[in-house]
Amino acid sequence: MDYTKVTIYTNSEGVELVSASLYDLGILGVQIMDKNDFEEFMSQNLRAWDMVDEELISSMMSKETQVSFYLENNDELGGMLENVRSMAKELSKAGEYGRMKVEETAVKEEDWANNWKKYYKPLRIGEHIVIKPTWEEAELKENDVIVELDPGMAFGTGSHASTHMCLEFLEKTIKKGDKVLDIGTGSGILGIAALKLGAESVTAVDIDPLAVKTAKENALLNGYSEPEFTVFEGDLADKVTGEYDVVLANIVADIICELSENVCKYIKKDGKFITSGIIDFKAEKVKTALKDNGINILEGKNQKDWHSFLCDKA
Repeated sequence: MDYTKVTIYTNSEGVELVSASLYDLGILGVQIMDKNDFEEFMSQNLRAWDMVDEELISSMMSKETQVSFYLENNDELGGMLENVRSMAKELSKAGEYGRMKVEETAVKEEDWANNWKKYYKPLRIGEHIVIKPTWEEAELKENDVIVELDPGMAFGTGSHASTHMCLEFLEKTIKKGDKVLDIGTGSGILGIAALKLGAESVTAVDIDPLAVKTAKENALLNGYSEPEFTVFEGDLADKVTGEYDVVLANIVADIICELSENVCKYIKKDGKFITSGIIDFKAEKVKTALKDNGINILEGKNQKDWHSFLCDKA
């Protein structure tokens, strides 16, 4: 399968708004190249990367801030591109978010799969979680939990704030023997981490067949298959039954609001609900939806205008 790479040229102020607008269109994985963020990273030497490629330094210092993503070249491509162009045109009217130019480039899957890997490095999250690309080595400490990952085209490398916060909540929440439900599993990163942290089993679900395939492959890389890690393609209500000790939903704010109407039936009496992928300006909407549907927010996290909540049932 070949892909179309779509790039929207914006500025630092527009990055989060563009990303959230794309999420609303159903585009769940984006690549952000923000010169301001990169300069901050270089000055502070953030722990997210253990080295910086010189080619990347040169590239980032010369490029305009941009948000990119990949679309499959299928029957839905034309309609999705039109929706993206309309969204960009609407945001450009404010005159505050850069050029908002939309650029399209043809990309072969094998080229994408190889070129991005040199910029994805081991990532330490929380006290003991280490997300390690399969092709990299990592410096490990005692009691580290290592998640081997090859995210492919699926969302979920651990580097995005929403996934990062979910993993932090997981580390403090998972107990040995827990049964976990991972809604919108993406690359499978959260479910696999849950198993590494002591969960007995993970049931994962995603509407994207590519995500399902990637999650299964990543589970196998870490030594898990059915029944420990079971992943379904399709809608939650059609595929999943039963109650779980921990329910995860790292998706989008509007879908979380919809999900809140029924998610309680999947959470055990003393269970927990961890949700993320909530852009700043939709946080209050999600809080209201959770409260209205009998879900208590026990703790909230915020990183780079993204929110994550640890919850239980009222």
